Amino acid sequence: ETIQHLGSAMRGNGMIDHHGSGETDHGQYRGVLDVLSVQAAALAVRVEVWCELGGLDESFWPAHFEVADFCFRARAAHRRIGVACEATVTHFAEMPPAGLDARERRLFFMNRARFLRKHYRPTDWFRRFIPDELRWIAGGSSRGMRIEALTGTAAGLLRPQPAQPQMVYQADQHFKISK
Repeated sequence: ETIQHLGSAMRGNGMIDHHGSGETDHGQYRGVLDVLSVQAAALAVRVEVWCELGGLDESFWPAHFEVADFCFRARAAHRRIGVACEATVTHFAEMPPAGLDARERRLFFMNRARFLRKHYRPTDWFRRFIPDELRWIAGGSSRGMRIEALTGTAAGLLRPQPAQPQMVYQADQHFKISK
């Protein structure tokens, strides 16, 4: 079987790399692998941690970077982010054969910028984002992809950050959103 990924790493420009992606599974990964982020399809989190951190930030709706944001907030709260390497999860993603369409790619880049704006200090933009973004662009991205990255990133940086709803844990073990 082929490994889709064992958690995520992130480049300085916010582009995601997946540990083990495309490798044949020979049992080479064992135990718990500490990672920067995990995928939503296999996310397991204790209720008290979910409530402490306020759940997923809905301002990333409908997709992209909401789980990475949650994992960053968890790590900032001194929580461990890991992948149980022997676990198997089958995720039937409905990805079009050609990958994301132009609208989805723009949303990806918008939410990447929003994520970085939320988590990067000003010096990170100069030391991490700009050098990695220039390398990524020079690495052979198509003209269309470069334009989508530029326009999506600009839109994500210029769009106001909405307030995050607070997730409240009730004694009856149901979640209620309070504004």
